[in-house]
Amino acid sequence: MIFSDKGTIENRVPPKRHKPLIFHVRRLLRPKSITIHGIRLCCDPKLVGRREMRRLFRGNHENAEVYALRHTLEADDRVLELGAGVGLTSIFASRIVGPENITVFEANEANRPLIEKNYALNGVSIPVHYKMVTHEGGKKPFFVSDKAVSSGPVEASGATKKIELDSVAISDLIADYSPTYLICDIEGGEIEVLQGDLGSIRKICVEVHPAKVGNYAVTGLMKTLIDQGFTLAAEISNGTNQFWFR
Repeated sequence: MIFSDKGTIENRVPPKRHKPLIFHVRRLLRPKSITIHGIRLCCDPKLVGRREMRRLFRGNHENAEVYALRHTLEADDRVLELGAGVGLTSIFASRIVGPENITVFEANEANRPLIEKNYALNGVSIPVHYKMVTHEGGKKPFFVSDKAVSSGPVEASGATKKIELDSVAISDLIADYSPTYLICDIEGGEIEVLQGDLGSIRKICVEVHPAKVGNYAVTGLMKTLIDQGFTLAAEISNGTNQFWFR
């Protein structure tokens, strides 16, 4: 990681900047794929929802996560990602640690075609387990949204149905994979998953979802992480995207 003499991370997250010209050109041309952060991403409207398509066309998709990974992920880290999204963060991480040092869990089977397409576009093979991850494991509710990447364990506006999924306990994953770096974007599920002993994990890049779980729950999660010896790197965190280390 990049630290100053005072022990804090030097690089601040740059402000978000929209690129309206690029956005309008891409929306007009409707390319089959675009490149963001050096990564080719599919723009097939059959696979990508309108919300995600807008982010792709603006060129700011997963900016905060990529910024954190660029400055905190090291070649000897072992990565566990919960919530694959479109596959961008795992592809980016694979260029630092190698795909053999990444394990991905994605609860929403509907995301599989897009993830596999993006992996293929970038010539990477990363193991993805289409399984929900929770604190204790077992059957858990999962709310399906028409926006596939917004589906998750917490009911929110846009949810079209509730289903029950088998889940795996995060403690089992920590025991099996000994990850040192956790990437977590599971639409509110982070509140439950990050409770308890996180074992070998030393760094966490997490997106919190106060709009879904409330500010009180997010504050409680932050206290839990502090109690486990983690420190919030405020200089590299950006709004709901937080980076913790210990």
